[in-house]
Amino acid sequence: MKTLTTALAGGGSLASAGAGFWAYKHFSTSKSVSDRLTEEKFVLLNDSEEHKTHWTELLGEYNKQKAHKNKIFTDGSKDLTVDELKGACKKALGDGSDSTEVYSKSKRWCVVPTTLSEHLSKHSFKSLSTEDNNNPDQSAWEGKVTEHEKPDNANRRIKDLSGVNQDKWKAVMGECKNVSGKKNYEDEFDSYFEKYKDWCSVKNLQET
Repeated sequence: MKTLTTALAGGGSLASAGAGFWAYKHFSTSKSVSDRLTEEKFVLLNDSEEHKTHWTELLGEYNKQKAHKNKIFTDGSKDLTVDELKGACKKALGDGSDSTEVYSKSKRWCVVPTTLSEHLSKHSFKSLSTEDNNNPDQSAWEGKVTEHEKPDNANRRIKDLSGVNQDKWKAVMGECKNVSGKKNYEDEFDSYFEKYKDWCSVKNLQET
């Protein structure tokens, strides 16, 4: 299935792209936004019937953000239609500049919606179990807490444990459970990405 950027390819070569958006990964030059998103293992939306429900979901969320122009492609003066959102994505995905703003907006609105836990699994990370009883990953959670409380990690913590006297691993686990379902069009997807990777998941050695 052709992606929305296919039509752009015939219109001329794309400009060079600069540094990438994610802090943990650096992109090489000469890449479009669509190239960068694909490299980060996002799935670009297309015109297939399979993606119809995704467009509907994203359109509803997009039109809720009209007051936040830094998060959307348009001026927020009116609700968009699906076709208008597709057009905005087509233009953005072909962008070859080093604009982190265009990349960020494209990541919100032009890819198949995904959660933090789902996206990290594509990077070979496995979310720890969040079962309250007989948790198979309890020892791993306890190890996370040990690292979490080290002074050097004060600015990277996912949860304030200062008032927690026992079962601290459950407090961290609870916060991880709360944010695991955050989707790429939500603010928390970016702000919690590294924290979720560090404190809520482990490297999946079976996929490396």
